[in-house]
Amino acid sequence: MKDSKIATLEAQRISLLHKIESLTDEQFNFSISENSWSIGEILDHIITSEELSVNYALKKVQDPSLLHSVSISGKLKLIVMNALLGFNLKFKASEMTSPKKKTSFTELKNRWEDCRANLESLSSKAPDVLEKGIMKHPRTGYLNLSQLLDFFSSHYAHHLKQINGLVELGNETKIEGSVA
Repeated sequence: MKDSKIATLEAQRISLLHKIESLTDEQFNFSISENSWSIGEILDHIITSEELSVNYALKKVQDPSLLHSVSISGKLKLIVMNALLGFNLKFKASEMTSPKKKTSFTELKNRWEDCRANLESLSSKAPDVLEKGIMKHPRTGYLNLSQLLDFFSSHYAHHLKQINGLVELGNETKIEGSVA
C-alpha cells in the first residue's frame, strides 16, 4: 500500500482481526444490553461506514469535473469531530451504517479486505483529484482522501475502545451464552 495512512489503517485492521479471530460466536455476538452493540455489530458498523465512503468516492472520482473543493468550515468540523471521537462519548450512528443483522467473523473479514482493496484502488487516482472533496460526510461536508483516511483512523480508534472493553469483559466472565 502506497499511502502511509492506508498502511497504518491496514496494520490496525490486521491486528484487530488477529485479536478477535479466536473468540467464540457467543463472545463475538455478546452485547451488554439490548441497546448496545456486540463486537460483531461494531465491526459491521466500521466496515459498512468504510464501504459506503469508499464506494461513494470511487463513483465521484469518475467525473472529476463534478468534485467540490473542501471548505475551511468542513476542515474545522472534521478536526472537532475527530477530537470528539477520541473521548468516550456515544454518538448516534446513521441508519445506513447501523448493523442490520448478525454477521459472521469470516464474512466481515472478507468484506473488510474487499473494502481495503477498493481503498487502495481509490488511492491510485490522480493526486489533484484526491485533493478535492471526493466524499461527502453527513456531519462535516466534503472530505478529500487524506481527510477521509484521518476520519477512518479516528472512527476506528473510537470503536476499538468499545471492542477492547467487550473482549476484556468476555475474558473476565468467560462468556458462555450469558454473563455469570
